Amino acid sequence: MSVAVLAALLLGAPEPAAESYALIIANNQSFESVLAPLTYADDDGARYHELLALVARRVEVLTVLDEGSQRLYPATAAVARPPSGAELTRALDALFADMEAANRRGVRTTFYFVYVGHGSVEAGGQGAMHLLDRRFTRADVFHDVIARSPATVNHLIIDACNSYLLVAKRGAGEVDDAVDAAVDRFVEEENLDRYPNTGIVVATSRAADVHEWSEFQAGVFSHEVRSALVGGADVDGDGAVTYGEVRAFLGAANQ
Repeated sequence: MSVAVLAALLLGAPEPAAESYALIIANNQSFESVLAPLTYADDDGARYHELLALVARRVEVLTVLDEGSQRLYPATAAVARPPSGAELTRALDALFADMEAANRRGVRTTFYFVYVGHGSVEAGGQGAMHLLDRRFTRADVFHDVIARSPATVNHLIIDACNSYLLVAKRGAGEVDDAVDAAVDRFVEEENLDRYPNTGIVVATSRAADVHEWSEFQAGVFSHEVRSALVGGADVDGDGAVTYGEVRAFLGAANQ
């Protein structure tokens, strides 16, 4: 399955002999506190957890919920672990082991990797996500997640700001060519074409300004993605939401 051929993001009834797994990383903080904290990344993580738990056999959640969010999302609070490098390794190892076991049973497996939080453009133009105790770079994503994943299909959803943009936003109206080029390389480099079973949805400056908004108590991009996945983007009503439909939905929402 090629990403260009509209890999499906299915959140409907599971196919026979099919299982889904998910890892959600949602971090309000930046590594070494180089950026002001976000407000709603933890809430977004909890909402992705609520959504993906409906269809996934196993969901790992790495986030630190604030006091108010713990009251709002007790199910997430009960299972969440801190978004640290060690916990990320543990979660990936556990999920991949379960997927390998499923594959041996002849089960088709789907893996959702979701990140909500700060991002930055490192020296040399490499993008990075922020854990509590380290950065997780584009190379790490490809080497530790995409290349290692035993899933039949991988879906990556990445909602991140970067250090060039205004602190209160996950996106901005004006970025220089170097930042846009870095976003392009995130998708195009590391030989993504070697992984035709993998699709990526990324919040970029080109699509629209992507803000945190108190009316949603969430990031606008993540709110729109979740709306798309629960059927808002299913234009043809076939029960499957494709990448093309998600792109069209996000484009219409941000006109």
